[in-house]
Amino acid sequence: MIEPRNHLLHDPSAQAAALPSCRPTEAACDVLVVDDHDLLRMGVRALLNAHGAGCARPARLYEARTLADGLDQYRRHRPQIAAVLLDL
Repeated sequence: MIEPRNHLLHDPSAQAAALPSCRPTEAACDVLVVDDHDLLRMGVRALLNAHGAGCARPARLYEARTLADGLDQYRRHRPQIAAVLLDL
């Protein structure tokens, strides 16, 4: 039997400790959704309103229908944006 050389492969606690935190910070916990489907953006908005983004403050949702508008939104709100969802 071949022994694994990397203990991270078989130890979930070691995996978690080795990965950087993916939790949003207070400064950046907002979400930008770029999608041309209004219904999809509405659904993401409803999920975010119902469940939040794991931040101490309510997360804002920035929406864009086009890539150009999405880039503009991102440039204006970059310090606050923790995640970007593109054309789901």
